[in-house]
Amino acid sequence: MCQIVLKLAARFIPWFPFQNKRISQKKNQNTKQGLGCCAGIVTAKVRVVTDTNQEKIEVGEILVAQHTDPGWITLFVNASGILVERGSLLSHSAIVARELGIPAVVSIPGLTKWLKTGDIVEMDGTSGIVRKMLPLQSERNPQK
Repeated sequence: MCQIVLKLAARFIPWFPFQNKRISQKKNQNTKQGLGCCAGIVTAKVRVVTDTNQEKIEVGEILVAQHTDPGWITLFVNASGILVERGSLLSHSAIVARELGIPAVVSIPGLTKWLKTGDIVEMDGTSGIVRKMLPLQSERNPQK
């Protein structure tokens, strides 16, 4: 319900504060739609985590996981955003993200196969849109 109100407000109220900060809603192979759980727009590198004992997340990275449970809380602290393949507004990752104020999107089909560690994405925790950014020219062809 809250998302519907925000979308309507952004469309019909020209001074609405989030109107110009929204991620483009064009759908293509570089964009996925999930369920926004905690508001905020983040652009950063992602870290795909499958095992909390094996993986560490650097400060400012976006945490990407298939699912989470209470053992993942130590990784949430360093994350600038959270993307989860499974979940709902009442899932563990959504609730903890709201408590910590970290932008989060859950219920993104095929997320862990679509993203690789080091990819740069832009995520919108309100609309649930995740967009994979193209690498910079200098990153594609590094000079020797």
